[in-house]
Formats: sequence, structure tokens, C-alpha cells
Amino acid sequence: MGYDYEQTHQSILINAKKLFLLKGYERTNIREICTQSGVTNGAFYKHFESKDDLFASIVGPCVSQLKQMYLDASEKSIECMEDEKIIETMKVGNEALTQFIYYIYQNIDEFNLLVFKSQGTSYANFIEELVNLSVLESKRLFELAKKRGLIDKVVSERSLHMITHSYFTAVFECIKHEYSIEETLVEANTLIDFFNAGWMKYYLRNNNIFISKRLLSNLMVIKKEDLMNTAQSTKLKGKDLITVGIYTVFYLMIMLALGFLGFIPIFIPLLAFLTPLFGGIPFMLFYSKVKKFGMITLMGIIIGLLMFLFGMTFWPIITGSIFGLFADLIAKASNYKKDKKAIWCHGIFGMWIIGNFVTFYVNRAATFQSLSMDYGAEYVSKVSNLLPYGLIPVIIVGSFICGILGGILGKAVFKKHFEHAGIV
Repeated sequence: MGYDYEQTHQSILINAKKLFLLKGYERTNIREICTQSGVTNGAFYKHFESKDDLFASIVGPCVSQLKQMYLDASEKSIECMEDEKIIETMKVGNEALTQFIYYIYQNIDEFNLLVFKSQGTSYANFIEELVNLSVLESKRLFELAKKRGLIDKVVSERSLHMITHSYFTAVFECIKHEYSIEETLVEANTLIDFFNAGWMKYYLRNNNIFISKRLLSNLMVIKKEDLMNTAQSTKLKGKDLITVGIYTVFYLMIMLALGFLGFIPIFIPLLAFLTPLFGGIPFMLFYSKVKKFGMITLMGIIIGLLMFLFGMTFWPIITGSIFGLFADLIAKASNYKKDKKAIWCHGIFGMWIIGNFVTFYVNRAATFQSLSMDYGAEYVSKVSNLLPYGLIPVIIVGSFICGILGGILGKAVFKKHFEHAGIV
């Protein structure tokens, strides 16, 4: 097999990011990165000049994009100030904060590295550089406002630096404490409210304009209707439904392959354990795409409906909905991170398979009578003996344990094949 430069490059980036997040930049060495990536030290230097160059390759694009977003917002603010639109100028800044938060959460690993794991790198002063950029742009804005006669004094550079630093620190404090994006946007509401009230004294002369409560409320970009918009952004859209559909089909293919084993009576009870075990592979790949609440629940419901259409009664719909919902709640609680909770998530989700067996116990006579018509009395007799009432707790506990093992298996396959291949 020939040397694949791009695949090796991506493998180094992926494994380095994991190690940097786990241990920090200073405590991670190149040898560890090479070992995890399956390359030699010599091969490493064909891709990166140094460990710092590697770190820069991971976080650099995000830094450049964030700074560009800030500069774009700054230019919009200048344009508004040129037209003496003070309120619009403040709105631009508030909207920019919302955009920053969305971008940070879209690249959460990179920003965790920048803010908390970058000691010893050329990005160790990332926040300070961001503050300095903001101070320079703010000075431009204040000087223009003074020139236009909109304010009678310019905030000192020292004060600007202190205020701006506290502003950015407050935003990244939410990241540090692993707030969800919804929680961070709510806290940003408080932050905007607090800072707007202070800036009003600098933007407006005492007698130039009457600052009413209505005016201040209009400055709030993240107000009630915006929070509603945020909630709508977390609702499932067409793209999310397509994702659920694709991976449900993938999951169903595994189930159908295992289902053929059911023609052999001994495999009927074993399907309660084999399905969550091997179902972990498509599920963990699906989990890497899950970013919104409801996607896992929907997958459980669809699987239940398909089982109903395949003649497994309505019970899989109930168990698919219940365990899908519980798995969804676990995923949301972990902010959809691919950590240990993802494995627990599949452990719970895999228990939907219990629904396929409920009818064997709550409606035993009718179920076996129906089976005998299709498979014969001998087949039914063997299955009946293999599904005693004492097996019920084994199915419940076993499906959960196999779901956990399936999550571990799926995560291992995910890491070895999909991540390294750059699919996700």
C-alpha cells in the first residue's frame, strides 16, 4: 500500500488535537503524536516544521476567521457612525457577539485549545491579541463619534483595554464551564444589557437625547424574540431529517442482516443482544452528526414504526420512543460531545430492542399461534422453550450491557476508519 500524504496529514492533525485537548500543548510531545498517528518522527517533519506549526495548523484558520468577522463588524459600525446612527452602531456590536458565539461553538475544540491549552505556543496570548484588535477598532469608532460631535470625550486606551478584556473573558467563561450554546446566548443577553447601560454615558451627551427604557430595550439584540429565533434554530430542519433517515437505513441494514439469523431458533433470544452490539457501529457514526435534540428520538420512533410494519406489533414503537428520548436527553446533557456519555447514550438507545420481545410475554399464546402458521409447530416449540419468563430480566439487562459494548465497538470503528478517512 502506497504512502498517502493527505491521509497521514489528517491523521496527525486529528490525533494531535486529541492529545492537546487531553494534556495541553506543553505536556504533549511529538513522539506521542507520531505513535498515535502511526508515523515516524521523520515523517512528521514532512508535514509540519515543529509542534508549534502543528498547533497553528489546527487553530490558525479559526483565529483568522474570528478576527475577520470582528473586522467586518467593525467596518459596519464605522459606516453606521458615519451616518450618526448611534443605536444601529451598538446593534452591530451586539449582533457580532451572537455571531462570535455561534462560530465558537461550531469550532469548540479549537477554541478550547486556544483559550485553555495554548500555553507555550505562539497563540498563548490569543485573548490578549483579540483584546488589542478590539481596542484599536474601538478607538477608531470613538474618535469618529467625537469628531461628529456625538460624544464629548474618548475613553482612555487603558480603560478600553480593561473593559474589553473583561468582555471577552466573560464570553470564554461560558466555554470554560461547558455551557450549552443556548445557555451561553442567554448569558450574553445579560452581558449586552450590562455593557450597553455603561456605554450609553459615553455615546450620548446628557441633553442630546432622552434615554428611555424603550430605547434601552431596543438595543437588546438577544431579547425575547431573538431567543425564540435561537430556539427555532435548534428545531429539526430538512437537513437534520435527511441525516436521521440516512443513518436509520444504515442501522436497519445491520438489523436485517442479523434478522436472517432468526430462522434458526437459538438466535431468536440472541438477537436481543446482537442487535444493540452491532447496532453501535451505525449509531456512533450517526451520533457524530447529531447536534440537535430530537434526532435520536426520531430515529427510535422510525425504527419502531418499521418493526411494526415488519409484523413486530406496536411495542417497538413505544420502546423506540422511550429509550430514544432518554438517549436524546443524555446526548443533550453532554452537549453532544463524543465522550463516554456517547457510549452510555447507545447503551440506553439499544434497549429499544426489548419492544420486539414484549409480545412474546404479554400476548404469548396468540403470538406463538401466529408464528406456527408461518414457521410450523416444531419451530414455535423450540422458540417457546428458548423464551421462558425468567429470561425477561436477562433481556433487559443484557440489551443495555450489549448496547454499552456496541457503543465501545462503534467508537473504535469510528475512530479507526471514519475519522482517519476524513469522513467525519
